[in-house]
Amino acid sequence: MRAPVLLSNLASLCALAACATTPDPVVVPLAPAPSNAGSFAQATLLPAPDGTRMTVFFTAAGPQPTSPLHVYTYLYEGRCEALPQQPARALNDNVLVRTANGDIAQSRRGAFMLSHAVPLPLAELADGRYALVLRSSPADGGGLLYCGELRGLA
Repeated sequence: MRAPVLLSNLASLCALAACATTPDPVVVPLAPAPSNAGSFAQATLLPAPDGTRMTVFFTAAGPQPTSPLHVYTYLYEGRCEALPQQPARALNDNVLVRTANGDIAQSRRGAFMLSHAVPLPLAELADGRYALVLRSSPADGGGLLYCGELRGLA
């Protein structure tokens, strides 16, 4: 009778130890562009062995996107109000948008997500130098969909 209690306590300790070593995610709100008004977006950043793992959640992909949805992700040096002409980094290893179920997104509005591997450590990414930008596909005009500044996160 005592062995199951001991195993249960051991399992609880292991779970606590795993939680203690897992870093907290950094959540970045992304403001919608005027053409995407009323929508919501945020990016979740986690340290990874090779940099940072980024998952972006959003609810709209512009007024008239082609199907299936393609959204492009960029890091710009600067602020959302004054983005430079060229991005510092393109994070377009994955541009095909997925639904929360993992299906390929076909509609303009819904619960969407993209994931990216960013080759920068989280501390460098969140040091205030970058703005995270989502843009529509070049076929849809490449317009701004969302922007969020990676400031005050570390």
